[in-house]
Amino acid sequence: LKPKFNVFSKHVSARTGLDVLDIEIKYLVAAAIAMKGLGSLLFVFGNSLGAYLLLLHQAIATPILYDFYNYDADKMEFAQLFVKFTQSLALLGALLFFIGM
Repeated sequence: LKPKFNVFSKHVSARTGLDVLDIEIKYLVAAAIAMKGLGSLLFVFGNSLGAYLLLLHQAIATPILYDFYNYDADKMEFAQLFVKFTQSLALLGALLFFIGM
């Protein structure tokens, strides 16, 4: 995860000019696990706060984990990461649908 996070932070810094905070990866992973775990438990019991937590997790984790934009379109990695990225976008849409109900 650290190499992907480093590439993401360099990409954000280059595009926006803002520096991304230097965060230890173990704290980032622990926060992601806690957010996803608590959000999924609340979501299963029908609480919309769980959907918001899962939505936040997906919005933060998707561009970091599935960085298809760093590969050429003719490479195999691009296709694999792009499919996973679009699946994550579909999950975001489903969460938004749940929140809107």
